[in-house]
Amino acid sequence: GKLAEANALWQRILPSQLFLWSHPYNPAVKAASQMMGHDIGQCRLPQQPLTDSEASALVSSLAPLLSVDANRKNVA
Repeated sequence: GKLAEANALWQRILPSQLFLWSHPYNPAVKAASQMMGHDIGQCRLPQQPLTDSEASALVSSLAPLLSVDANRKNVA
């Protein structure tokens, strides 16, 4: 099958999943949405937005996924 291809894709997805599994989910998703240009506001209390260092780590974890998305756009 396409096990090698699936494994390569999983390796790109894994950093973002590890981030989401180890940080508050809703603030992380809202921050990622805002980074993509979707202003959906902040989480309701008591949830807090990501710190600057957490937001930086989120960007790093999403970088491999953004390169996959860019490659797909170039092919189309």
